[in-house]
Amino acid sequence: MEKIDCHSSTPKQDLIDFVEKHKGKKINIHYENNIYYIWGDDDDFTYDTSIEKHYMEILDTIEKHYIHCIKCVG
Repeated sequence: MEKIDCHSSTPKQDLIDFVEKHKGKKINIHYENNIYYIWGDDDDFTYDTSIEKHYMEILDTIEKHYIHCIKCVG
């Protein structure tokens, strides 16, 4: 399973490139929800990037949230 672990200085373009490399596959993304101002407001979701709507949603999530990890899961 390929994955990219992220930290505060990970460029968003690296994450976008990872998703682009695995387009057409299922991608799991672990991220902060940004709903509360506390640590641990995180969640994960699996997107099927072969579905255009899911592909656009994952790019939107990368743009708007702090990402912990992205994995190609299938």
